[in-house]
Amino acid sequence: MIGKSLVMAAAATAAAGTIVAPSAASAQTAPVSTIYSAALNTCMDTSLISPEPYTNVSYVYGGPCDGAPAQQFTLQAQSAAGTYEFISAASGQCVTDYGDYLSTTHCTGSIPPDRDSDAFTLVPAGTSGQEYQIELTVTINPLGTPSCIQVFPQSSGAPGPVYKLRQCDATNADQIFTLSTTP
Repeated sequence: MIGKSLVMAAAATAAAGTIVAPSAASAQTAPVSTIYSAALNTCMDTSLISPEPYTNVSYVYGGPCDGAPAQQFTLQAQSAAGTYEFISAASGQCVTDYGDYLSTTHCTGSIPPDRDSDAFTLVPAGTSGQEYQIELTVTINPLGTPSCIQVFPQSSGAPGPVYKLRQCDATNADQIFTLSTTP
C-alpha cells in the first residue's frame, strides 16, 4: 500500500496544477506523479544502478515507495490524445523501451516525442480512476500486438523488481499501475 506521506506529497503536487491536454498548450507539463504497482508493492524508480555487465544502460527498476525524485515523473502530454512522455524528475530523462526492457534516455519533452518509443498511452483499468495499463504507442513485440509496461519480481543480482514491456493483458495485475496524479 502507498504510504501516507507519499499520498500526502502526491496530493500536494496535484494541488499545484492539472495535467494539460496537448491542444491546450503544447509546451506545458503536468504535475509530478508516482507510478505504483500494488501487485509487487513497489514504485517505478530511476535511481537504481543496473548490475554488471549492464552498467552502461539505465534500466528502470522498482523500489520501496519513498517519494524521492527518482520516483517522480512528469507526464508530458503529446499531440495524440492521451499520449504522454514519462520524464524522470531526478534525471530529466525519458522512460523508453530498450529491447523489451524499460530504460531512461535523453529527451527534450518535445511534441511530438523525440522517438515513438518514448510515448505511452494510459489505458484506464479498474474503477478507482487512478489505475492504468501503460501502453507503448509503437508495436515492438513479434506478435504485432500492443505492448504494456509490466513489473517482474526482483531477479538474482538486480537492485529491485524490473520493468519490461510485454503483450498487453488487462487481467494481469503486474500490468496495472496507480498514478498519484492522473490525467
